[in-house]
Amino acid sequence: MTRPTRATALTAGLITFALLTRLLQYRHNRSLWLDEAALALNIRARDAAGLLQPLAYDQGAPVPFLLLTKALVHLAGESEYVLRLLPLIGGLLSVLLLWRLCLRLHPPAAIAALAFFATSSVFIYYAAEFKQYSTDVAIALALLLLLAHLLEHVTPRRLLLAGIAGAVAVWCSHPALFVLAGSGLVLLWHVWRARPALRAPVLVMVAAWAASFALAYLLLYRPLAASTVLVTYWQGAFFRLDAPGIVKAVLEVFLYLSGYQNPGLLLLALAAFVSGGRRLPLRVTLLLTLPALPALVASALRLYPFEERHILFLIPGFLLVMAAGLEALWQALWRANRPAAAVALALLAVALLTRADYVQDKTEVRDVLAQSRQRDPAADIVAGGSAGLIATWYRVPYVPIGALRRVTAPVWVIADRADFAADFARLEAEARLTDTLRLTGATAYRYVPGAAAGTP
Repeated sequence: MTRPTRATALTAGLITFALLTRLLQYRHNRSLWLDEAALALNIRARDAAGLLQPLAYDQGAPVPFLLLTKALVHLAGESEYVLRLLPLIGGLLSVLLLWRLCLRLHPPAAIAALAFFATSSVFIYYAAEFKQYSTDVAIALALLLLLAHLLEHVTPRRLLLAGIAGAVAVWCSHPALFVLAGSGLVLLWHVWRARPALRAPVLVMVAAWAASFALAYLLLYRPLAASTVLVTYWQGAFFRLDAPGIVKAVLEVFLYLSGYQNPGLLLLALAAFVSGGRRLPLRVTLLLTLPALPALVASALRLYPFEERHILFLIPGFLLVMAAGLEALWQALWRANRPAAAVALALLAVALLTRADYVQDKTEVRDVLAQSRQRDPAADIVAGGSAGLIATWYRVPYVPIGALRRVTAPVWVIADRADFAADFARLEAEARLTDTLRLTGATAYRYVPGAAAGTP
């Protein structure tokens, strides 16, 4: 039996660490927040046929994601663990798929890529969020791995497999189309130059992808793209082809790569990405990064927001290019000055380990609801905005905040102060908020009707 090398042991350790961070966040079992509760209410209220229709509460998700979640809820109940099981599976698979993609395209980059991926708060969080963004990442990585395999050696059998996989993927993930369009252009370019005999099969494969997406769009997703509410909400997230718009788009990607707290890591990520782009073969760099181009085009057309969680699927491709450059920079430093390289590596390890929030909360309305009822079981709940929707999911009866003036007994008020600023200002001026119960992202205020000014 051969002993594992240090690189193999370190890779195994990073994979294990990444998997554990996702499981730890899942085990934390935080409260559902607004978007999760809104999507979960659609799962509760609709049967399978109903999930094929436009969703309530301005929500959107791939139909297979919805149907599989519905089946899980039917089998195992409505707990947060059940709702978040598919995102968890997506998060765990993403770790393994990133590792496999590194091994196929540039094995020396695996350690750096896994180190950044394992300690990314964003990827940890979305592995336990009841939305489709974690599965989007897993599907994007699976497509990149499949297309990288195809790019190595194009055969009719591999083209058939890629055609089927791509045609299915566009039903399972909204941004899968961008991966196929961007990386598919690289494949088409390669075949056109190097394998003229396979031009027709490649065009047939691309046509199958396009036809499958067109059918999915017409049958399922056109109302989502046409939603005026969502277009208005995301109007600041659409790409603009000017200097500020380009800078914003670049920062969106690289802040996800580096984390939001450390400017040094951001500069390192930018420098390493440039180095990686020069080190890797051009077709590999384009395979990993060109999906950003159709995403930007769709964003410029106000069809897709290029911001936050919606571009999470792009990050692993950019991460692999950055990791290749980081490995090259460190190797150059190691050859020039080994003590300095060791210190730099130690500082980077500390920066990565300390940048992540390994257990994250968002809006703990569930626990605020429970604790307020424990403190005074006789008091009604008055809720508004997102708190009302979340209370509906947890089956907690509540009075809408608009009825607050008609309340005659003490109640707990749970609502976002920013959404109801005028109401809260009036209540505080009348000294009717006499107590608070505060948790992460959620607060219950004790409202006593008729309390005189100055009452404690």
